[in-house]
Amino acid sequence: MSDWIKCSDRLPLDDAFVLCSGIGQGCRDVFIGYRDLRGSWFEHNNGDYIDGGYGDDYPANVTHWQPLPAPATPTD
Repeated sequence: MSDWIKCSDRLPLDDAFVLCSGIGQGCRDVFIGYRDLRGSWFEHNNGDYIDGGYGDDYPANVTHWQPLPAPATPTD
């Protein structure tokens, strides 16, 4: 797996699933999600936006991300 990338340095492609890290409710959180075309982060794990999107938003801020690893092959 690669190193964490600061969101202030570079953002992932829109709608590309990535591993996200951020601060939410006073603690670090890591989740699989994506940044949509509007610039809002969606957390795939719980199925909701975390930072000003639709529905029940969570007080969180994504600070870092990294690409997901390639899926395992049947021979792994």
